[in-house]
Amino acid sequence: MRRQVRGKAIAIDDWKILLDVVTISKIDPWKVDLVKLLQRLEDAILRLEINVRLAGVAVQSAAQIHLAKSKRLFEPIRPETPQEKPSLIVPPPIEIPVKSSILATTLLDVVNALRSVILGLEEAKKETKFEQINIDIKLDDYLLKIEEEFDSFIAQLDSMLGEGVITFSRLVSGMSRAERAKVFILMLFAASRGFVELYQDEETLDIVIAKARQNAQA
Repeated sequence: MRRQVRGKAIAIDDWKILLDVVTISKIDPWKVDLVKLLQRLEDAILRLEINVRLAGVAVQSAAQIHLAKSKRLFEPIRPETPQEKPSLIVPPPIEIPVKSSILATTLLDVVNALRSVILGLEEAKKETKFEQINIDIKLDDYLLKIEEEFDSFIAQLDSMLGEGVITFSRLVSGMSRAERAKVFILMLFAASRGFVELYQDEETLDIVIAKARQNAQA
């Protein structure tokens, strides 16, 4: 590493750096080998005729470097400022219309089960074209239509549950994708209003629909 002194670049290991007080105050004292510089200064004094005033400046510079090193040894170590952890907002759990005593799964499990059933039906039928579902509808109108079909759906479901239980894949067998989605929503409505209970088969991951206990006893 070199420093510019009076238009010339002087290395930090050159004893002449001790003659430049301004440069000494700007350099890192730990990058200066003070013992080596003083040895080279002593050799230069024995070898050359050096002005006593310059020798005094060199001694002052050496003392300044030594003082800077001593001060840094006693500087307190600043502790690292701990970074504040961002406060994460955890949303409340989503309540689904299924009794916890019957089903200990999440809404994601139900959606995954529905997806598995739909994909299984698609592979069985070997369909090459997918029906386009029109999503450009008003939510209020769609829910109103669901309400209009709810009573007939409950009556149909009640007759099919004469055997006790029925799987969702069997319930929507032969239906289009749009019809299967509508039946799934109707099924959730029926569960939320206490007409049926839902649980998931651990082996097939299919959704199993059963009569609600109060309805089964009636």
